[in-house]
Amino acid sequence: MIELSHDQLTFSFPDVHPDARLVIEFQRTLRIPHGGGDMPRLPSLGPYPLYSIADYAHRVPTHWSSHGGAMLPMYQSEAMWLSFRPAYSVAHQAFYPFAVKIGVGGVDAVGGQRWSDGIHQWPQDFLVISHQSWLGGYQSGSDGVRQFVAMPLGFGYLPDDSPSSPHRFGRLQIVVYPMAAEVFGMRFPRDAWLRHLENILAPPALQQSEHGVLSPGADALERQSIEEGLFPLADWDVLSPGSYTLLLANSLHWCAITGGPPPMAPARVVSNSKRGTYRGDGFAPLLADI
Repeated sequence: MIELSHDQLTFSFPDVHPDARLVIEFQRTLRIPHGGGDMPRLPSLGPYPLYSIADYAHRVPTHWSSHGGAMLPMYQSEAMWLSFRPAYSVAHQAFYPFAVKIGVGGVDAVGGQRWSDGIHQWPQDFLVISHQSWLGGYQSGSDGVRQFVAMPLGFGYLPDDSPSSPHRFGRLQIVVYPMAAEVFGMRFPRDAWLRHLENILAPPALQQSEHGVLSPGADALERQSIEEGLFPLADWDVLSPGSYTLLLANSLHWCAITGGPPPMAPARVVSNSKRGTYRGDGFAPLLADI
């Protein structure tokens, strides 16, 4: 069961396990110049609003209606990252694990390969949620990780964005697989709270600093990474996935569909510097919002 409510997508699998529930939010942030390196976890400017495509069925393109799902208004100066919140099982003292596959423009966002149905281990083409809590971009071959953005077609910001492509308009495909109930019970038995208590009471590990002095590990800027091999493929219930389509509409597309501007103003960040005022919606003339 998939529910769109309060700008959140909730995937529930009551037939698998009462705690098999995953909430996904789409966080608003600024688009940064692409440097081809790792993707840092950027600050959230709040969740994006989500609108059911069915509510605009008489105005959206035909191929949008055929996919169903929801659309998300996004200024061209902005980007998005995905936030995952699995349900916490009190009885098992653990977050319920999920395998989540994300497709963008016909490409697997995790591995950067052409999209294919199902999940695969080598190379891994899915996230393991319970350890992974966010995804800031998609793999783009030798270009590294690129942000999820809503840009005009033909500029190469999204894979396969030619005017004739069936994956136009920043189409995001989300497929969620819960862990099989019997596997969850085996891997996270009900006495897990004892081990959890031991971890809490254990002294924190100390790390050797560059000056040779033992000190607690310092927090660093979190960067996108995909943990591999946490669970074998047999752990996932591949017979009952939840699938949803999200379409990213830039301000021009949104105006054409709804007849009005996006429901929020462009995100702006102002900072004083010797060069003057920096605005978060002005990375380049191409990114100017219409």
